[in-house]
Amino acid sequence: MGSLQQYADDWESSSKFHYDNGDYEWMESIIHSYKRVLEIGCGTGYSSKILLSHGHEVLAVDNNQFCIEKAQLLLNDYPHFSILKGDIIEFAFCDLLRKNTFDIVVCWNVGGEYSDEEAKKYYAKMVPYYRELLDKGMSIEEITRNSNLYADGFYKRLVVESAYTLSASLHIPFSFVERSNSPITEVPDYIQALKKRYGFNSIKIDSRNSRALSNKGKLLSCNGTTFDQETLNIVYSSFLLL
Repeated sequence: MGSLQQYADDWESSSKFHYDNGDYEWMESIIHSYKRVLEIGCGTGYSSKILLSHGHEVLAVDNNQFCIEKAQLLLNDYPHFSILKGDIIEFAFCDLLRKNTFDIVVCWNVGGEYSDEEAKKYYAKMVPYYRELLDKGMSIEEITRNSNLYADGFYKRLVVESAYTLSASLHIPFSFVERSNSPITEVPDYIQALKKRYGFNSIKIDSRNSRALSNKGKLLSCNGTTFDQETLNIVYSSFLLL
């Protein structure tokens, strides 16, 4: 079984756990007033299902064909759902998305799909699309030279920044949800830097104590440590940029 399919299978279990636990309900409540949603990284579709059940129209994007197939199967009966396969960090794909009309861009709990070896190959291919890592000031050349140091955490940063950039170019709000082991009470430097760069007026922060599957879903890790417990206590932090 390839790693992309394994990721889809593992994330399906984790995402269903979040769905049953009310985590996606909480995320939706923060953006409830925005009808037309562009969802970056829909995974296997459970977050999209909550959006649709609350009356949103959803165009979802994912780069994993196995996740897309699971989402399509789950959401087959919803008329206001469509999904595209593509990578948000590619300029041409963002240009395609800009041809649509949305009220908000959401990027919730985005995951990575690349092992260390896959990451090296992926980053080498995607060099033309890299932006600087704002909090470290890395140039494309520096990223290329040091690509063997990055795994899925770096890809997730690129996804979030690209989704944020897209929302700014469309002049619409951006909703970003991250998980951690403690509440985030101040806006991280790289989010502040993005706010300043693109001229958003304000950032609303919220948080939720929750739990996540680990060894029976998508294995969770932090700073190189992988957690093999069945579930972990986590905190979701939401940033709504207006």
